[in-house]
Amino acid sequence: MSGHIFDMVNRIAQNKTSKRKKFKGDNRENIYSENNGIITEYTFPKVSESSMDHIKQVIQEEAKSESRKSIYYFIISILISAVVIWAFISFYDIGKYPLY
Repeated sequence: MSGHIFDMVNRIAQNKTSKRKKFKGDNRENIYSENNGIITEYTFPKVSESSMDHIKQVIQEEAKSESRKSIYYFIISILISAVVIWAFISFYDIGKYPLY
C-alpha cells in the first residue's frame, strides 16, 4: 500500500510547473539553440498579370478535366457493378442451392 503512496507523491512532484517562465515576451526566443546570425533570404520570380491569369486558367482547366475523369470512372464502375449484379440474379438457380 505504501508503494502506491510514494508513486503518487512522485507523480505530483513531476507534474509541478517549473520556475522558468514558459512564455517569454514575444514567444520567439530560442531557449536551447544558438543564434548563428544567418539570415535566410528567398528570391521569388516575378510574374506579370497576364501570365498569372494564363497560369490560373491552365490550372482550372486541369482541375475540371480531372473532375470529369473521376466522374466518368465512377459512372463506368456503377454500370459494371449493375451488370454483374443483374447477371448474378438472373443466372443464379435458387432450386439448385437452397438457402435453408
